Amino acid sequence: MGRKGKELSSDVKNVIWNLLDQGNSIQKVSELLGIPHTTISSVKKRIEQRGSAENTKRSGRPPKVTDRHYRRLERLVKTNRRQSLLDITNKFNENVDQPVAKRTLQLYLHKHGFSRRVSKKKVVVKEVNRKKDCLGAGKRDD
Repeated sequence: MGRKGKELSSDVKNVIWNLLDQGNSIQKVSELLGIPHTTISSVKKRIEQRGSAENTKRSGRPPKVTDRHYRRLERLVKTNRRQSLLDITNKFNENVDQPVAKRTLQLYLHKHGFSRRVSKKKVVVKEVNRKKDCLGAGKRDD
């Protein structure tokens, strides 16, 4: 069965251990800290087995984009903000050992505050028409 709550910090585990070391029962420590007695007993058991209250490092897949790669990606995006995601991905994958999918880069960029934008079309008004509009504004007969 998976985890149901948050992991206890090392500080809380040390407090639990100190209270138990002072002769308090598991039930008493549970009442004092507001933590279930099963959690207190499992912390006690683990500390007795390992000898410390430190949280162990867990295995897991390493991230595809490291901090160094992310800084490079950020530079790529900031140099030309109008590039498409496909262009950014192609440039990013040129100097990387293992190519990264377009969606992966999109998620990383979105996580760090970059999002897709469509530039608004700007109506170009010729100089002649601008002058006509300025001259005609004062001569209305309405």
